[in-house]
Amino acid sequence: MLKELNKLEGSQVFCTVMNKSFLNSEFLINDKHKLYNYVAGYLANLIETKGNVEVRIDKSKGKQMLRDDFDNYFGDQLIRNSEIRNIQIYHSYSHAWSGLQFADIIAWSYFQKFEHKNELYADLLNIKCKMSKIWNKGK
Repeated sequence: MLKELNKLEGSQVFCTVMNKSFLNSEFLINDKHKLYNYVAGYLANLIETKGNVEVRIDKSKGKQMLRDDFDNYFGDQLIRNSEIRNIQIYHSYSHAWSGLQFADIIAWSYFQKFEHKNELYADLLNIKCKMSKIWNKGK
């Protein structure tokens, strides 16, 4: 899969590393859904795009209310730095959507690099990764 991923032209990867022990918000610490939204929103602020946008998110939120909350927050954050005309956000099962499987591999590769100091898999990726950190007091 990594070899196939490396064949994609014009692809970009955005990675965020977060040290949860530095979070200063009990609200984020005690609500995994809000924390997920916060990190996704942080990433959305890094992306610049235009036109019509389709976003696929792993279907991890079972309740429609949680999906709507994510869609509203993520969409608002994505639109801030972009010239988007229309945004569609879909929550899909990763086993049914190959793009999400690739995203899982990328996330796992960088997790190995930062959590276990195993750079083997991240080093196999030829796609440029824009790395950012949420490190100091939730910033």
